[in-house]
Amino acid sequence: MVASLPTLFGRYRLIQNLGSGDSVFLAIALGPGGECVVRRPPFELRSDSEFLSRFRRAAHLSRRLAHDGLVAVHDVGEVDGEPYLAEEFFEGHDLAEMSRRCVTETRRVSVISALHVACAISRALGFLHEFEGLGLVHRKLQPARVRLDYQGGVKLLDLASGCLAGADGAPGPAFMGEELRYLAPEQLGNGPVDRRADIYALGVVLWETLAGCPFLSNIEGGQAGLARATREQLIERIRVHRPPSPSLFNPEVKAELDAVVMRAVAKAPEQRFASAGEFERALLPMASESGRDAVARLLNRLFDASREREQRAALLAAAAGHESPAGRAQPPTGLSLLESSVVGLRNVRASGLSPSAAPVTASPAAEGKPAVLSLSRTTLVSRNSRWLRRFFLIFGAALLAAIVFNIYMTRRLDAEATTGKAQEPLASRAPSASDLARLAQASPVRIASSALAVTTATGLSSGELAAARPPRGAEPSVAPPPPSRPYRPAAALPAASVAAAETTAGSAAELPSDKTRPRASAEGKKAMAEARAAFERDDFSRAILQGRAALAAGEGGAHAILGAAYFKVGRFEDAVREYGEALRLEPSNPALARRVEIARRAAGRRAEGASP
Repeated sequence: MVASLPTLFGRYRLIQNLGSGDSVFLAIALGPGGECVVRRPPFELRSDSEFLSRFRRAAHLSRRLAHDGLVAVHDVGEVDGEPYLAEEFFEGHDLAEMSRRCVTETRRVSVISALHVACAISRALGFLHEFEGLGLVHRKLQPARVRLDYQGGVKLLDLASGCLAGADGAPGPAFMGEELRYLAPEQLGNGPVDRRADIYALGVVLWETLAGCPFLSNIEGGQAGLARATREQLIERIRVHRPPSPSLFNPEVKAELDAVVMRAVAKAPEQRFASAGEFERALLPMASESGRDAVARLLNRLFDASREREQRAALLAAAAGHESPAGRAQPPTGLSLLESSVVGLRNVRASGLSPSAAPVTASPAAEGKPAVLSLSRTTLVSRNSRWLRRFFLIFGAALLAAIVFNIYMTRRLDAEATTGKAQEPLASRAPSASDLARLAQASPVRIASSALAVTTATGLSSGELAAARPPRGAEPSVAPPPPSRPYRPAAALPAASVAAAETTAGSAAELPSDKTRPRASAEGKKAMAEARAAFERDDFSRAILQGRAALAAGEGGAHAILGAAYFKVGRFEDAVREYGEALRLEPSNPALARRVEIARRAAGRRAEGASP
């Protein structure tokens, strides 16, 4: 159940929901405090007395925790028997949002950025684990609880959701399926949990940040199988899961970092790092002082900080308007910010004032409450109108361009239908006798340039082209002698869109046949079949592993499957290399030639848009 916003909650006005549930809100204090974040228990657990008791204990305990890597808690209380806490607002986005945006824009989080985040969280966990000797454990560490700001700062969130507990603390409530991959094996069985469970979770977070894919991407049954598995089946698969090293997905990860990450995600607690400080000391030699700047640059490229600040200021101003005297006209409840601004503009016009005469106002201090600076509705209308004008200008320009292009293509197709079939480009068809005759009648300059094009497209030598020229004065209709060698058209990409071509490049439906491949051992054929099966079920990491095994067993046809798998996981340079090897084995396969070119284009675009 999501509350209608804005709404009063104790001494806070809840303005915006900051999560997928009904528990975390951007708020403004009605008294001292200003902008903050209010956390409440999830709606479905507000009647669970055991959970509420843990929440109260953890909330009061988190107020005593003061560390640069932990979000500061300012206030703890209850409203109608429901506990809450108010903490500082930390501008930015969580690690999960940043990772999703990187995948959408085909970017990769740099190694130094990932190490900066991991070292910062390790320091925060070390403080938490050693605090007053209480043996505190976070228990629910995951990317959604790691917050990054636009200056590269990192903080750990959500210490008071019932997850803080010592050795005698009760296990947390049932977890959602998508959170299971961050839980240590001992947590899945509700066994004793200590600080090493948090080290496992941080290892999984670092693994995913480096690899750019989910930790369970190569689990038995693949991602599709996880959606159909029951909770018990999913837990058993996680327990026996053996993840590959992150360097398999990111060639920038070195062997030393591989070893540190794989130790952190060991199944047995005694095989992991004994403390967060030990984990941090293992990462520091590979970290860089420029990691904070790298995180700041990446976050500012992915998100628009200034626009977010403007939207938040508008929300705070709109919320402040609810505290105005009753004599001032208020917009109807339930309207969006834009609709409320339009209603406000109507009220201003009805009062006889010009829009420019409505200044920025501040609500007067009353009953001990400080004055709150707020924007007038006219200011909001002006800002929203400006954005609307920009939107319609861009939309109109795009629509006009589409109409012009449609008219041009329609007329071109009509003209081709009238004059006969469209002429194919010279570089994609064999020249006819009339083509050679027209070439022979051209001027010397045109002969030189056209002869080069014909020689390139047809494979004719300069002597053969000269022999094809008719004697001076002859009629152009006289057909020249046919070429002495068969025509071989140059490889060219089809006229389909680049997006469709890239989909084909990563598809296994048209992988080259086995007719021209060298014979391999039974082990190689078995690995080849397993690689194909893994690719078909979207288990690309296993397809890469089995493809390499097939190559080691002498199955040269695995180059094509490896190229397709590398393309799917975004390793375009490796895809170019493997497709090139496959094309070398089958030089007459046009599909492989197309895929090599598509992979090269994707690698080029990646290089042009790569973040520093």
